[in-house]
Amino acid sequence: ADGDGVPDLALPTADRRGLRIVSFQAGRFRELATIAHKARIDTAILANDLDRNGVPELVYGLDDDTLVVVRR
Repeated sequence: ADGDGVPDLALPTADRRGLRIVSFQAGRFRELATIAHKARIDTAILANDLDRNGVPELVYGLDDDTLVVVRR
């Protein structure tokens, strides 16, 4: 997510109304970003390079039928 070469994780928050992007580097936890939503995340989170620019986008659905695409 931050381009430092260390794999990052995209995880729903405990209440599933947000997405947290986190990283672990040299044993240290860092929260890179949080994206809040009014509706709950209710699908799997998929990383896919939709626009074929070499950078994957995160794609997931909310329980109000919204499709979310997160680009770096």
